[in-house]
Amino acid sequence: MSTARAFGGTVTRNPVKEIGWGTVEATADAADWLGGTRSFEAFHWHGETFSLPAGATRLLGNTHCANQAFVRGPHLAMQCHVEMTDSM
Repeated sequence: MSTARAFGGTVTRNPVKEIGWGTVEATADAADWLGGTRSFEAFHWHGETFSLPAGATRLLGNTHCANQAFVRGPHLAMQCHVEMTDSM
């Protein structure tokens, strides 16, 4: 997660490799970004996790990886791949 690193966070090995489809859950701070969506299926392909950089707000997480997305100022960073579709 190079965005987290660029803002001063650390990237480490995640205890679980996430590969494939899985649910991510929105935090209370994600309401403005997700329009009330509480959870959704996203595609995962990672074995790392990251710490939240100073000034960042966590938006998404799940059972296997607490930090799936954050926002810092105008920057949105995502660990999961929301651009993927079933047909891809």
